[in-house]
Amino acid sequence: VWSWWHDSSVHASSWPTNAECLANVTVEASSYDAALMLETVSAVLAEVRRAKTEAKVSQRAKVASATVTCDSTRRSTLELARTDLVNAGNIISLDFSEGDGVAVSVTLAEQT
Repeated sequence: VWSWWHDSSVHASSWPTNAECLANVTVEASSYDAALMLETVSAVLAEVRRAKTEAKVSQRAKVASATVTCDSTRRSTLELARTDLVNAGNIISLDFSEGDGVAVSVTLAEQT
C-alpha cells in the first residue's frame, strides 16, 4: 500500500513528527491539548513496552498493573485515552498518582 503513493521504501522513511500526526486533528481547542495527549500517551506506552522488552516477554504479554505518576493536566488527557492505553498495552489495571513529569511503574502479569 505504501508504494501506491510513495516512491521511497517504507523502511528508509522517517517516523512522522507530532505535528504531522496532529495536522488533521479537528477538535475544539478547549476540549484537550492533543499534542500533550500524544506526548504523554507515547511516553506511557514506551515505558510499558520497555518493561516487556527487559523482561523478554512478548509485546502482547499482559500487564497486571501500570501506575502512571503525573500532574493533573496530563492525567486528564490520559483519562481520555484510557481505553486506547489499556488495549495497546494489554493492561489489566491502570492507575494514576499525583507527581511531576511522567513516570510509569509496570507489573507484568504471570506468564503462562
